[in-house]
Amino acid sequence: MTWAKIDDRLCFHPKAFAAGFEAMGFWTLCLSYCAAYGTDGHVTRHVTLAVTRGDAASADRLAARLVAAGLWEVTADGWRFHDYLDHNDKAETVARRRKLHADRQSRYRERQLAEQEARQQTPKGSSHRDASRDGTPSRPVPSQYLEPPNPPTGGEGVQAAAGQAEPPAAKAPKGRRREQEATDAEPAIREVFDYWRVQTGHPQATLTQARASKIRARLAERGCTPAKLKQAVDGNLRSDFHQGRKPGHPAKHDSIELICRDQTHVDMFVNLASRPVTNGESRALRVVGRPAELDTPIVEGGWHVQ
Repeated sequence: MTWAKIDDRLCFHPKAFAAGFEAMGFWTLCLSYCAAYGTDGHVTRHVTLAVTRGDAASADRLAARLVAAGLWEVTADGWRFHDYLDHNDKAETVARRRKLHADRQSRYRERQLAEQEARQQTPKGSSHRDASRDGTPSRPVPSQYLEPPNPPTGGEGVQAAAGQAEPPAAKAPKGRRREQEATDAEPAIREVFDYWRVQTGHPQATLTQARASKIRARLAERGCTPAKLKQAVDGNLRSDFHQGRKPGHPAKHDSIELICRDQTHVDMFVNLASRPVTNGESRALRVVGRPAELDTPIVEGGWHVQ
């Protein structure tokens, strides 16, 4: 399937306003035809007649409005979309892409057919060993890895024990590895985390690897600085929902993992921080457990910096 590209700012473009609603609908249908049949933006008269259901007067009138608005250009045998190839692929590029897709689908179907034929030719049960006949257990026996209560200390017992497979080494739980403290975190990550810990009233929180990775991922994005992440923390404090101040939602959602989950969350909380503060919400912004000297006085219409 081929797609024709339309600028998302077209709805407010001066050319669209000049052409009018009816002409822009005509323009869109002709654009779809060009993309479907690979005309590289060229529109012939029979296409305009097909779009208008044979109404020649309407076709000529709408085409003239598009030309006057600068959306179409007159050619020897019809019209052409203005700057069509600046926004859409050439017909040869589309044809090459379609061929590659068709070849890929053909290879996939051939591979699926070969696998299906191989399964049909394989006798049922030949690929599975009957454990009841040879005495081999069908699944691992956990008890074979348990140490005996009195391990042998010498002689034949030692040799027999040496010939047995060693039990697999125990691995630390994944959750425990993730919760290890990030002692080697960069100063910028530590700066953002310490700010969050103080501002949200979590003095006992530790900078785990999971938290450090979230902050590091956001700082790696363009335009994201420690100052912006700290502003996002301030925005979280401004949200009644995330601070549990909304009626019916007493739970708090102020974790640094949530604030730094992705760029969308960071921008959302930054916008909340930029919102003017009213006297009605200034009292609610005082965080429980936060040192009083760290609170910034709030005045009507914004923040007051001491």
